[in-house]
Amino acid sequence: MRKILMLSALVMALSLPVHAEGSIASADLMRAVAETEDGAKAKSELEKEFKKKQALLDKKKGELDKLKADFDKQTAVMKPEVRQVKELELQKKFAEAQKTAIDMQQEIATREQELIGGILKKMETILQAIGKEQGYEHILNKSNQTVLYSKASLDLTNEVIRRYNLAYGKKKG
Repeated sequence: MRKILMLSALVMALSLPVHAEGSIASADLMRAVAETEDGAKAKSELEKEFKKKQALLDKKKGELDKLKADFDKQTAVMKPEVRQVKELELQKKFAEAQKTAIDMQQEIATREQELIGGILKKMETILQAIGKEQGYEHILNKSNQTVLYSKASLDLTNEVIRRYNLAYGKKKG
C-alpha cells in the first residue's frame, strides 16, 4: 500500500506544470527594433543608401537599354562577325550590371545586419534585466513566429521599446 501511495504521489508531481503561470513572456523584437529611435534612424539610413544604389542601377540600366537599342538598330547592316563581337560585348555589360546589382543587395543586407545587430544586442541586455526583475524563466521572440499564442499581459514589447529609448535614445534635457 505504501508503494502505491508513493507511486501516486510521484505521478501527481510529474503531472504538475513545469512552469508557473507568468514565468514565460514574449516580445516582438522586430517590432521593437522598428519602433525604437535607433531603429527608425537605421531604417531611414538604409532607405537613403538603398535609394542611392537604386539610382546608380537605374542609370546603368538606362545606359544598357540605349546600347541594346543601338545594337538592335544596327544589327541588320552589320557583318556577322562584327555583330557577334558586339553581341558578346553587350552580354558582358549586362552580366556586369547583374553582378553590380547583386553586390549592392549584399552590401545593403550586410549594413542592415550591422545596424540591427547592434540594436538587438542592447535589447538583449534590457530583456535580461526585465526577466530577472519580473522573475521570468523564459522570454520568447514573437518575431520569428515561434510563439503561437501569448497573453497580452505577458508581451514585453512595449516595455522593451520604452526602456531602450530611455537608455539609448536622444538625451532629453
